[in-house]
Formats: sequence, C-alpha cells, structure tokens
Amino acid sequence: CIRDSYKGLGSALMRQMIYAGLRLGIFYTVLDVSKDKLGRSLNASEKALASLGSGAVGAFIATPFDLALVRFQADGALPVDQRRNYRNWADALGKIIRTEGFFNLWKGAFPTIVRAMSMNLGMLAPYEECKQRFRKYFGDGYATYISSSFVAGFLAAFLGLPPDNMKTKIQKMKAVSYTH
Repeated sequence: CIRDSYKGLGSALMRQMIYAGLRLGIFYTVLDVSKDKLGRSLNASEKALASLGSGAVGAFIATPFDLALVRFQADGALPVDQRRNYRNWADALGKIIRTEGFFNLWKGAFPTIVRAMSMNLGMLAPYEECKQRFRKYFGDGYATYISSSFVAGFLAAFLGLPPDNMKTKIQKMKAVSYTH
C-alpha cells in the first residue's frame, strides 16, 4: 500500500530538517569563519575535521527523530500484538519517554553519530575539495559540480553504509523488561 510507504514521514522530515540544517549550517559556517579569521581556505584535513564535527552535532540532536523513524518503519514487520502503533513523531517520542525513559531517545546514538560523521566525511569535505581541484580542469561549470557530486556521493555511500546497518539494527530492537 502506498500509504504504508510513508509511515514515519513526519519523523523523517523532522530528522532531515534538524540534521541537514545543522550539519550544513555548521560546516559552511566553519568554512566561512575560518576563511575570514585565517585569511585562507581550509586545507583538506581541516575540511575533514569540520565535516566530522558538523555531522556529529547534527546527528546527536536529530537522533530521537531518527529513532522514531526506524521504529515506524519496523512496526509493520512486527506481529500485531507487538506493534508500537505510534500515531506521529510526537506520539512516538512521548511513548518512548514514558515506556523506556528519556535517555532512550538516544538509543542507537553512537552508531547514528558514527554514520553521520562517516557520511559527512565522504560528502562535505570531498565535495568542497573536488570543486576546488576540478575547477582547474573544467572551470566553474556543470562538469565541476557534477564530478564533485559524483565523488562525494560515492564516498558518502561507501563510508556510511556499515554504520547505517549497525544503527538500524540497534534502533529496531524492542525494549526488554527483566524481572528478578
């Protein structure tokens, strides 16, 4: 059903707005501020550090929405009596807080942050570095931007997939109550 394909859309939008807004905002602010303060563009390793840091901050803050999204997506695969049946992202976050505790909103935060750092390391710094280097050969046109995007997209997918798999497995898990 098409409707089922959009379960968790609100969580996905919240996660993406927060994560993308922060990671891009922080990264490009660091580039701009450092250029003003240092009087030069950052080198490749400095861009890499900026991309790692911006990915970590964005992912940490967006993790609760990512958790809600993964849970929405996993719900359909569970037996009916084990489904969480969240109505929307706010309901999901509220139920997680009530049943698992506030800090469990960051369940899977470590692999989420590692994934974001890996993807940012593959995406932001290489994109900027490739643009800078490809301009020498292609000028400031489509070939530069498309080639830079291709390299960055490949590296982001290659570096981001292993931690993404780990993150999803952790976030899909149901809470288990132990009684002694």
